[in-house]
Amino acid sequence: MLDRDESGAILIFSLVSVLILVMLAWTVMDSGSVARNKLETQASADVAAYSQAAVKARSMNMMAYANIAKRSVVGIHSLYHSMFFAYGIWITEKWDQCALGDDVACDEAAKNSSLYWQEFQNDNQRYRSNANNYYAADVRALDNYQLYLYGLTPWWGWSEAVIRAQRNNATIASSFPPPPGTIRNALNDPTDEIIREVGPSAGYNFTSFIDTLPVERGDYWLDLLNDGMDQSSYKFEHLINTQLHQQRSQWGAALNRNVTAGSTVFFDVGFRRSTEVFREWGRPWRIEVTHSEARWLTRTSNLVFTFQENETMFTEMRNKYRVPKQDYRFGDSVRDEEMYRPQGYWAMARSEISFVSDSHPDLWHALWTSRLRPVSLPAEYEEAGYDINAAYHNSMAFLSLSMQIGSRGTDGVGRFKNDLMWMERASRAMGQSTAEGLGK
Repeated sequence: MLDRDESGAILIFSLVSVLILVMLAWTVMDSGSVARNKLETQASADVAAYSQAAVKARSMNMMAYANIAKRSVVGIHSLYHSMFFAYGIWITEKWDQCALGDDVACDEAAKNSSLYWQEFQNDNQRYRSNANNYYAADVRALDNYQLYLYGLTPWWGWSEAVIRAQRNNATIASSFPPPPGTIRNALNDPTDEIIREVGPSAGYNFTSFIDTLPVERGDYWLDLLNDGMDQSSYKFEHLINTQLHQQRSQWGAALNRNVTAGSTVFFDVGFRRSTEVFREWGRPWRIEVTHSEARWLTRTSNLVFTFQENETMFTEMRNKYRVPKQDYRFGDSVRDEEMYRPQGYWAMARSEISFVSDSHPDLWHALWTSRLRPVSLPAEYEEAGYDINAAYHNSMAFLSLSMQIGSRGTDGVGRFKNDLMWMERASRAMGQSTAEGLGK
């Protein structure tokens, strides 16, 4: 028995071993292809999210530069009026001293009165005219630029995210919060249909968050004077300017009076006059006041959804493994095997704008930058009052819009209905607590 020829069995075992190795190689190759496609989809989401935050950070920095320019124009205008008014107070005091018999005061009052009226009739009047005709126009242009940034940035950032995602092989993309505007009636919006098809268990779950820069109009007195600067910095600057004025004046200047009265009349006369000249345009923009940390995180971040189509996932790729006879069941609203027919890959990524400083964020320092962050932080969704399913619903119409502005076709997202339904189910499972700590 031991001498029997076993070469045939050995050959069969060898063939089986080779077949197993071939199958393993095919499996590794296919799984590698799937992993690579998934990584590409995730990379498209990361690039899109970071690009959107970079656009918003740039706009925040430009808002800060415009604020600084406003402060400079309004400050110089206020300083000139306050200095000239303080000069008139000093001359009046000299005339009072002259009336008491002070001959030196009489001489100073006479010479400076002549200079004062020359200044009033020439440079001062010319300055008033320039303020109304030129400086106010400059401030108005700065304010229009800030309004332009405020209105354009949400759509600029959204379109940048979509284009960047599509250039990295994403088929469709969108982000939450969505940009302002009502586009749901203008597009083939699949949101309501998807919710009905999957089932009403989650209801019509939407949120009111809209993507805008986290800024608002500020106030002359509260924000233009001291926000983003030391409380006494204007006094120090006023002292330096007064000393320079004394050194360059023909007869010298009333240094003490300008120092004491100038810093007071700067508010009572100069700054008040500037608010009348520059009106609404001179008001700075400031960081929006939010009442919770979670709301601030939502206002300064964007959650990007990307999808990469792969039609072979349920045809060639699925048939390679000969799935056993089905033993699953499906609901009445979903026919055949639709809920088990993914045709692509989904990915999520989140980014935010960040103020790179140890102090509180403001619009007086161009220190805003962009960075990626986890999709969910502890208790973030619960405190903000929404979840990923609501974010997905608010973004679905814009997924359809991204299809039309790209090069993928013009039929909206109709052919991705199965995948939209799959993402609807997945997002319903990611509630406020179950999504906590989600990174991607």
